[in-house]
Amino acid sequence: EREEVVLGNVARSDEEKRAEDELRQLERQLEEIESRMGEQIAELVPPTRIVSVLEQLLSADHRLKLISLRSQSPVRIGEGAATATADRAPYLYRHGIRIEIEGDFRSTLGYLRRLEESEWHLLWDRFEYRVDSFPTARVTIDLHTLSDREAWIGV
Repeated sequence: EREEVVLGNVARSDEEKRAEDELRQLERQLEEIESRMGEQIAELVPPTRIVSVLEQLLSADHRLKLISLRSQSPVRIGEGAATATADRAPYLYRHGIRIEIEGDFRSTLGYLRRLEESEWHLLWDRFEYRVDSFPTARVTIDLHTLSDREAWIGV
């Protein structure tokens, strides 16, 4: 009986103490990263608002014509990655959209500026500017946003 008490009171080794301290430090860093990530995602346009934001910015110039607006299926980020915190941290989803417009260079440039200066932020994937019949060009823009929800954009 006395041996059990002695074994239970054995002091932790220095290595165990260092490992516990390192674990606490890593948990604090993870909390800071999650907080910063949440702040940055809050600045992105929510997937449910992408269409209305793009159309509102487009309607500011009657010389631009909407050709098409297509959403892409949401993609879970880090799908195959095994993480120790998978049960703790929510997954992020990438919500993509492709917009095609026609217009002259000046109108297109104005639209791009409005996109960049909007209160809502979007992430750019691809931009294609093709002149088919001068001065009119066809512009294709692939954009995306991030969300912790898989909800469909609804285009």
